[in-house]
Amino acid sequence: MFNKQILAFALGLAVVVAGGLFLAIWSDKDLPNPALPHELIAFEFMMRPQAAPQTVFQDEAGEKISLADFKGRVLLVNLWATWCAPCVEELPALDRLKQALSGTAVEVLAISLDADGVGVVREFYDAHGIGHLDLLNDESMAFYTEVEARGLPITLIILPDGKVLGRLTGTADWDAPAVQNFLLGLARN
Repeated sequence: MFNKQILAFALGLAVVVAGGLFLAIWSDKDLPNPALPHELIAFEFMMRPQAAPQTVFQDEAGEKISLADFKGRVLLVNLWATWCAPCVEELPALDRLKQALSGTAVEVLAISLDADGVGVVREFYDAHGIGHLDLLNDESMAFYTEVEARGLPITLIILPDGKVLGRLTGTADWDAPAVQNFLLGLARN
């Protein structure tokens, strides 16, 4: 007669080994997995490469834009809204990051999901001194749906080849020097 504890241990061990083998076989070695600065501790790396979202959004002039327009650069894509308190809190850091990384191979895109359109976002930018971020909007919230977001803000980091490295749901200290160095390091690889 088998001892139930030994059987339970053996089954548990088999599950752990099988899970490890699955990850070893299915994880993609082409995606970088650089050391994260502590400011991005909640960042979730993708297990396998995933193409960047294809959703079209618009700029302040109403011109249609997609992430494919920025291929070849590291993209930090932040989805936010003027009615989202944590988004409002972190937007100045994103504005400073955009300024600090100007002229590099890193592009910071803050895409508003405000249903009332670019006018509301322009008023917000003016009232809060946001002067470096381009005014981008997806009033349909299709981008949010495509990335299967579960809250705001959400930020994706996309590599120059158009693959999503991972995402962070919630706020971060985006303009911290360690974060800037992390992003610039991705652009160099």
